[in-house]
Amino acid sequence: MKFKLSWQLVRSYDVTSKAFKPHSALLFLIALHWVADVWKIFLFSRQLLLASSTLTVPPKLRERMSSQDYDFARRQSLVSSTATISSATFHLLVKTFKLYYGYHFYIWQFTVTQAETKFWRAIFYAVFDTLFSRLIALPFNLLVAIMYSNESQIPLAAITIVSVVEIIVATIFTATMIAYLMKVIDDFGPRIFLYFTPLIETIAMVLMAIYIQYFVPQRYSTLENEPTVHDSIKRLTISVGYPSDKVYVDPDFNAAPNAYFIGVLGANMIMISRSLINMLGPQQLTAVVAHELGHWFRYDLIIQLALLVLEESTVSIGVAYSYDSETLVKIFGFGKDKPPAIITLYMWFVYVSPLIFDILDGVSSMIGRLCEFDADDFACNVGLGSELKAALLLMTSKSTAYPIFDPLFSAWYHGHPTIFERVDRIENH
Repeated sequence: MKFKLSWQLVRSYDVTSKAFKPHSALLFLIALHWVADVWKIFLFSRQLLLASSTLTVPPKLRERMSSQDYDFARRQSLVSSTATISSATFHLLVKTFKLYYGYHFYIWQFTVTQAETKFWRAIFYAVFDTLFSRLIALPFNLLVAIMYSNESQIPLAAITIVSVVEIIVATIFTATMIAYLMKVIDDFGPRIFLYFTPLIETIAMVLMAIYIQYFVPQRYSTLENEPTVHDSIKRLTISVGYPSDKVYVDPDFNAAPNAYFIGVLGANMIMISRSLINMLGPQQLTAVVAHELGHWFRYDLIIQLALLVLEESTVSIGVAYSYDSETLVKIFGFGKDKPPAIITLYMWFVYVSPLIFDILDGVSSMIGRLCEFDADDFACNVGLGSELKAALLLMTSKSTAYPIFDPLFSAWYHGHPTIFERVDRIENH
């Protein structure tokens, strides 16, 4: 029997039998949130411990990075990790309270006194939930802001005003989106969401390909105007079969030192920032370009595209399953006063979708880590390993970011190996 994904097929998995136990499913959902957030806390704790115990500049950076710059970056890392751990713990407890004690049922019942139609009740529900979730977190967020203000010197009053404005904007945005989505469903039916996200992503890729092919050559200069590096990079691109006129220079002097490759639907480009050209020597810059060519040569963006398709498919299936789901109505304890279909969709994106994307993002990051290693190997294979090593160490020493990362933390969140893992692999190549 041929498998065919459809709205009806996904909807057929909605549980309506009497054997289904909503409270057990709710406890399972709470347990999944605990697993996800404890995993996050564990990883950031590893990073916090590493930064706490590494008091001096690592040996491989001592000739390139001052103690003052290292201490500043280290303090920033400590504050960031501590704030993230505290925030994750706080929000986990809030989520547990809201789910276990029937918060959503009471909020939904409260809307009866505010509106007569379920259209307006749904809007009020989203407004109340957004306000409650953000206001209850406001004192904690201000405490975290105080931690950051010691480093950034931003006045607490300014942080408070910005936080309040963010709450107001988020509430208005949520109410507007709920109203807009209900209007779209009324006009086009719920199936539009099954195809909307893939369609938008396809249009975005086509527009990006057009931008790379026709607009980038008009906006950015090629290496023809960079005589110090043009010849060596051109020889490299010719040797691997990549068109040298598809290597561009970003003229913005304020842009961070960086180089990256983008390839969409056969349209390719490598972009090098002006600040990176000024920072590195010709051979070091050529080695960085060799790394980016490694991504092109090994079709790394095809892998990233496959992961993107997987993520978008997950969104579409989640929308089809959660829309007007009897299962979610029972799990979240709405009772006989069933909310409109948009609310079950809202609950999916608040409580279920983040769990799925935590896993997908972590897997994508780990695959990206392997792609970075492969790109480094490519640079080594074309004889530029030592130059790439020197470039990586110099770029790291000039960055304001903390240069040391726990390998597991880096693999799950950054999509890149640590600088020292990359250097060690290049040395052993």
